[in-house]
Amino acid sequence: METINTLKIGSIEVIPGENGSRVPFSTTVAVIDDQKRATLIDAGAGKRAFQYINEQYEVEDILLTHFHIDHTWGIPYFKDANVKVNWLDHKKMVSIEELMKTGGNYAIYGASGIEAMIETPDVKRFEKIIDRQKYVYPYDETFNVSGTRVEMIHTPGHCESFCCPYFPDEGVIVVGDYDLTSFGPWYNNADSNIDEMLESAEKTLAVNAEHFVTLHHKGVFTRKDYEEQLEDYMNIIFKREKKLKQLIDDGVPTTNIHYQELFYRRKNLDQAPSLIGFEKIGIAKHLERLQNLYPIYKEYYEQFVQEEFKAPEFVHYSHR
Repeated sequence: METINTLKIGSIEVIPGENGSRVPFSTTVAVIDDQKRATLIDAGAGKRAFQYINEQYEVEDILLTHFHIDHTWGIPYFKDANVKVNWLDHKKMVSIEELMKTGGNYAIYGASGIEAMIETPDVKRFEKIIDRQKYVYPYDETFNVSGTRVEMIHTPGHCESFCCPYFPDEGVIVVGDYDLTSFGPWYNNADSNIDEMLESAEKTLAVNAEHFVTLHHKGVFTRKDYEEQLEDYMNIIFKREKKLKQLIDDGVPTTNIHYQELFYRRKNLDQAPSLIGFEKIGIAKHLERLQNLYPIYKEYYEQFVQEEFKAPEFVHYSHR
C-alpha cells in the first residue's frame, strides 16, 4: 500500500486524513502500547489510513471527540473495537432523527423534510454508527487508554459534546476542530454556542502541553505557534459579528442575509445547497448573541428565525 506519513510523539501516532484532512476527512490519532494494541481518537482519516492502522495494530477502542460524521464514518472499518463516547453524545447517537435535531437539520427542514433526508445516502452512512454498541467515558477525569493516561476535557462550543483529549505524560492535547484554518471557527449546529467556543479556546491553553494536534489541515503545532495563531483564528468570530451588524444596519433583509458570505462563499452555496442550512444556523447563533448584547437586534433575530426555519423551536437544541 501507499506510504502514509505519520508523526509519532511518544506512544501517540498522528495519522493524517486524505485530502489534507479536509472535510469529509479528518486526522486520526492512535495511542499504542508496547504490544501494538491501540486506542483511536476518532475515525475519519480514510480507507488507506484505516488499512494502515489495521495492518500495524490491534485496535481495541475508539474514543470519539464528538458525533460529527467526518470524525466517525470510519467506525465500521474496526469491527472488533469498543466505541466509547461521552454522555452527551450517548444521548444524541441513538437515532438519525435525534442527530438531525442536534445538527440543525430539523430546525431548517421540519419533520416532513427530515423524512426525505433520512433516505439519502449521506444520512444513511450514520446508520451503522448508530447501531454500534457504545460505552461512555467520563469528561474531565484521568483514565488509561492503551497504557497511556488521558483526560477528555469538555470543550463545548463547536458542538455541546465536543472534547479535547489531553495526554499529560506525552505533553499532547488533541484540539480537534480548533483547526486554525482561514475559514475560522465552525459553530453551525443547533447545539453549537459561540460564547462557549470562546471560553473553550482558553481551556485548550490551560494544560501543560507542548504539542497541539488539530484534526483538520496542518495537524500538529508547537505551543508557541498554536497560541499565536489561535488568537487570529478566534478573532474571525468578531469579524463575522461586525460584518453582520453592518449588514443589518445597512438594511439587508432577513430573507437575503444568508447570501452575504458570513461563513460560506456564494459560489459554494450554489454548488452545494445543503450548506445554506449551516449558513442559516451560524447566522442564528450570531443573532442570538447580538440580541443579548444589543436589544435593538432582537426584532431582526426573531423575524429571521421565524421566516427562515420550518421548525424554529429547534434552532437551539441541547441535552444539558
